[in-house]
Amino acid sequence: MQRKNSDLDKIGIMSKIKSIIFDLDGTLLDTLDDLTDSLNSVLEQFNLSTHTREACRMMIGSGMDTLIRRAIPENQFSQNLHSKVLEAMEKEYSQRWHIKTCIFSQIPETLDFLEQNNIMFSILSNKPHNFTELNVRKFFHKWNFRQVLGARKDFPKKPDPTQALLIAENTGTTPAETFFVGDSDVDMHTASNAKMISVGALWGFRSESELKAAGAKFLIKSPIELISLIADY
Repeated sequence: MQRKNSDLDKIGIMSKIKSIIFDLDGTLLDTLDDLTDSLNSVLEQFNLSTHTREACRMMIGSGMDTLIRRAIPENQFSQNLHSKVLEAMEKEYSQRWHIKTCIFSQIPETLDFLEQNNIMFSILSNKPHNFTELNVRKFFHKWNFRQVLGARKDFPKKPDPTQALLIAENTGTTPAETFFVGDSDVDMHTASNAKMISVGALWGFRSESELKAAGAKFLIKSPIELISLIADY
């Protein structure tokens, strides 16, 4: 997508947005197939029912422990089984996380533009922190993410605003200067809880109706639309 020079100037001089916080799965990366394949492989190991790709799409977003909780049939669930399946999932995913995962279309151009216009960008994911870092090192080594944070034991997960506010503090920005971009209700609630500006990513794993119901301030159909949104905000 071609941008006019006047648009570039407008962003550099007029935009109130200084920082973007991106969700990872379903926003920057299409990780659905590797997560689905890993999950189903593990469920088969425990003689549990597997799930379709579309069913897994609705389970992702609240962290790996919640994914496993949702995947185990209710009438077979126990905390002991959950712990064993979660441990197996972490091991299985450590072998599969990069096989089918890919960057969504237009994300590279969008990140290039943000860097060229000195708009900071970070990642906040509910994916375990070690897997978040692995994904970023492989797929996003070309770009300077100011902060990369996944789920960590000492911090509550999204939609708690703690880590989002930590990113703002570490980047020297305020919530009012920050777009929080994600594809799920968890992300929209995180933005609201942190008093940041929520932007729903319609190319991701969840529906427009879910994002609207969760209070998304803006909805964008493609990553490149984020550029116009920043310019016009």
